[in-house]
Amino acid sequence: MRLEAHPGARPTVWVGLLLMLVAGFALGAPDKPCTKEPRTKWLQEDAIRAKIEALKYKVVDIDVERSCYVIEVRDTAGKEWDLIVDPVSGRIVAQEEG
Repeated sequence: MRLEAHPGARPTVWVGLLLMLVAGFALGAPDKPCTKEPRTKWLQEDAIRAKIEALKYKVVDIDVERSCYVIEVRDTAGKEWDLIVDPVSGRIVAQEEG
């Protein structure tokens, strides 16, 4: 016995997978740098951590991508978020539920 998918199902599955892939990487890799300043002018990770924790987030992880801090956090309700943070000012430039 051979099972066959509905003729229209395959493109729908591929489109769905593609959309999930794009959504998953949309925030994690900023499309443009947060700053052009040299790293010597960046806030240190400890200072960034303190700024984010002052906003009542628990910092889980801090990475650097395209001259931005990418910070994985949990809010007071336990919900996970990914934050893109300008490393010079400490300003959150984007956030997405993780």
